[in-house]
Amino acid sequence: MITEERYKKILQLVNATGTVAIADLIIELGASESTVRRDLVNLDNQNLLKKCYGGAVAINSTAFEKDAQRNARKEINLAAKTALAAKAASLINDGDMVYIDAGTTTELISQFIQAKNVTVVTNGLNHIKTLLNRDIDVIIVGGKVKPITEAIVGAKVVDELERYHFNVGFFGANGVSTKMGYVTPEVEEAQVKRKALGNCATAYVVADESKLSKYNFVSFANLADAVLITNAKEIEDIAKQTNVIYVG
Repeated sequence: MITEERYKKILQLVNATGTVAIADLIIELGASESTVRRDLVNLDNQNLLKKCYGGAVAINSTAFEKDAQRNARKEINLAAKTALAAKAASLINDGDMVYIDAGTTTELISQFIQAKNVTVVTNGLNHIKTLLNRDIDVIIVGGKVKPITEAIVGAKVVDELERYHFNVGFFGANGVSTKMGYVTPEVEEAQVKRKALGNCATAYVVADESKLSKYNFVSFANLADAVLITNAKEIEDIAKQTNVIYVG
């Protein structure tokens, strides 16, 4: 396939679906990985698509949108998020050292913790009040506050997390897919998630069905790195790569 034909095919695929993975393009085009990557760079330079980690997104795709304002996101799929949070909290045992990631779903976990003598470390400002009101010991990591999500991020957080090791950790994600794993729009937030997740004996990602098969800017973990807690039903492809706890 000549260059112009590859370009046309790539643009057809990315504009039809909003996103496309390099692995899929290699199969569709019958081209090498280096050729596909070079094509994506050239198309990005022409402003015909946006190259991202592991693939590309359409110019008008929502995959690169910044996080929605927190108050708006809190109400989306609230019933499902609440059920997922309750299940997550039931996995905490007495005496556990727990990490709870910033996020609207993970924030709900604090309401359901029944285990005793638990200590929670978090980078979520909005988790603190609920935890304190329930007499749960809480440690907040220090760093830069991300205004939109009210998460604490940055190199200081990553450095501070170096000293902690968790029995269990719970993480939010903006997208979950077999191609990119667990993803988020922000590099700094991904760095914090990646470090904390790596320090957990057992890590869980809590994601409702709206997050499944979504691409985004930065991958913070592979599917195999965490157990997925979700209410999504048709996830056979994801279940081949990680353990899944289904909450109906």
